[in-house]
Amino acid sequence: MLYIKLKFTKFHSLKTIPMKKQLLLSLSIFAFATFISAQSSTGFMSPTSTIAPNGWTNPANAYVSDNVYTTVAHQSGCRCPFLYLSWNAGVTYTSSQLVGPFGTTDATQIAGSSSTTWGHAWVPSEFSNANFVFKIANPSTLIEQGYNNFNFNIPVGATITGVEVQVEEHGDSAFTMEYVDLVQVNVFYNVATGLAMNFADDNSISVFPNPATSTFEVDHTGMKLKGIFMMDMLGRKVLEVSDFTNEKTSVDVEGLAKGIYDLEIINENGQMINRKIMVE
Repeated sequence: MLYIKLKFTKFHSLKTIPMKKQLLLSLSIFAFATFISAQSSTGFMSPTSTIAPNGWTNPANAYVSDNVYTTVAHQSGCRCPFLYLSWNAGVTYTSSQLVGPFGTTDATQIAGSSSTTWGHAWVPSEFSNANFVFKIANPSTLIEQGYNNFNFNIPVGATITGVEVQVEEHGDSAFTMEYVDLVQVNVFYNVATGLAMNFADDNSISVFPNPATSTFEVDHTGMKLKGIFMMDMLGRKVLEVSDFTNEKTSVDVEGLAKGIYDLEIINENGQMINRKIMVE
């Protein structure tokens, strides 16, 4: 479903308005138009690699094939694994979510939802293979296993709305062993299909020098950003910035081909501000 929100000024016949004012009125109407698409998702994606802490036996079995088990010793009376997500390659994790209890025959359970962010404000770059990690921990021994390289394909500028994790497992009747044979992650997001701009914020963004040779700065003083994406004229992403510790962000374009590029600057509200930059 497509939602359109328009803010109009008092209507006058365009025939009675000078051409310059007609243009300004048209721009005013366009500036406040926000187009939001229906929610999309990546679908459940399996990892293709393991990552530290690597505490389970045969950890790759949880993604190589269904019904081929990775195992971990178990001591408690509940087959209820803890699940964690990381956005910075395992340096920091979300609070845990639980699935279970599982029985002695294989079953699948899901933690999270299309509107559950696990307590973190996600941006698309945090789901890259370099950044995103899923960790599963045994509830009794706290032996942990990490997974990464999910190969998500999330559009540039998307707003992340939720994450869900699917785990298939069972345990033995004596609660001495857990068997996990499938772990997958599904990411939900919204994508603006048109310009979602706020001209008050738009005017506060400046890009200099322009043209640029090796670097340029984006001055976003007073505005928090989620991402800066640099696109070539074919719409391909050539550069992405997601670290904004200062109010002026330096962007290195050394090595990029000469030409004109689109900048898509995403603020903390998920709104996109467009700029063009020439690289010489």
